[in-house]
Amino acid sequence: SDTYISSIMVGMPIDNPQLIIYFAFEGNGTPVNVNMTKPITDFYKKAAILYGITNKTENTEGAEEQTTANNNKQSDIKKYKMPNLINHSLEYATNKLDGTEANIIVLGDGDTVIDQFPNDSSNIFTGQRVFLNTNVAEFKIPDLTGWTRKDVTGLWSVTGVAFELHGEGKVKSQSIPAGTIVTKGMEVVVEFE
Repeated sequence: SDTYISSIMVGMPIDNPQLIIYFAFEGNGTPVNVNMTKPITDFYKKAAILYGITNKTENTEGAEEQTTANNNKQSDIKKYKMPNLINHSLEYATNKLDGTEANIIVLGDGDTVIDQFPNDSSNIFTGQRVFLNTNVAEFKIPDLTGWTRKDVTGLWSVTGVAFELHGEGKVKSQSIPAGTIVTKGMEVVVEFE
């Protein structure tokens, strides 16, 4: 009875919205504070720069400041269409993703892609983790430290191994050490900070 769903919607730019971002999060009745909204603020600033809507950010006092260095870094992020790689050789798949600068994570020791994440109807971005599963039976679990919830969910989706997720933010620990062979039916407990 003391749990609430809070939400925020951001439209940018204000006079002619081209991008709308909707956030919903679970709370315990505690008033929303600056620490809770910082990840949202960071996300919409990056999204605005990525989609070319703005080249400015606001500091905590609300005054606008130019972020040339940040813009140069953000302009290096490129968007690509994710190809369909299922039933193709691993060599074909990695060649197809060459040039995207995606972080390709091969799961299993097979030589044919049997599943992928994201799927072929998605966009991928520079530095994004892309999972290629080559073995339905088992794979070595990667070091998840620093991964986002989206990354872990992608791994979960493509492998079918159960994950129990605790907390928010980025991964700080995992119950099964990196490099351990895991199979369906096992559960990995992941703690976020």
